[in-house]
Amino acid sequence: MAKFQDYDLFDSVCKDKQEAVKSVWLDERLLSSPPLAASQCRQKAKGMAKISKSAILDALSVMLHYNKIIADKVEEAEQKLDTLEDNLATYLLKLSQENLTEEDSNTVSELLHTIGDFERIGDHAINIVKISQEMEESGLEFSEEAKADFVTLFAAITEISELAVNAFNKNNLALASKVEPLEEVIDKLTAKIKNKHIERMQKGLCKPELGVHISTCSYT
Repeated sequence: MAKFQDYDLFDSVCKDKQEAVKSVWLDERLLSSPPLAASQCRQKAKGMAKISKSAILDALSVMLHYNKIIADKVEEAEQKLDTLEDNLATYLLKLSQENLTEEDSNTVSELLHTIGDFERIGDHAINIVKISQEMEESGLEFSEEAKADFVTLFAAITEISELAVNAFNKNNLALASKVEPLEEVIDKLTAKIKNKHIERMQKGLCKPELGVHISTCSYT
């Protein structure tokens, strides 16, 4: 029975790996048809957008209420983003060596920059999860005032994440135009949170070691 279970586990791992390969597989036969190749790359990039959005929103939820299941989910998402970015970047570089129209060349350049941004969002998500885990293990907790500030900040980050991903996936300039103004709001909220933490720390109302965690959470 033990051997049977071992084989079942082995088969499960193999299937997981096969699914992972399928999720990032790019048809190199399409390289001779740049518009089609660029189209499949954009579809993969849209998948990255969805994964990165989910990862950062999951990470924000873990920041205030640590949950190992969700933390593990964020880690899996970050690893998938790394794999997708590596494969897409390699494929796009091959595509860039083909005889491209100006439009296709612009698409390749845009996607190379964009997938790097999606991968970095995954890195931000992992950093937030690690901070949350360290706080959980150390018994540290944000003050109620800090938590309230973060709820406001996280709501803005959720909104800008939805906007940015929808703008990219729909290639919607009207939606994209709403991102920058909201980013400025987030910058102001971030500065306000850091300043309020310094004030609380000076009054002895907040532990100094929470400072680095405040900065990490306010990653924008």
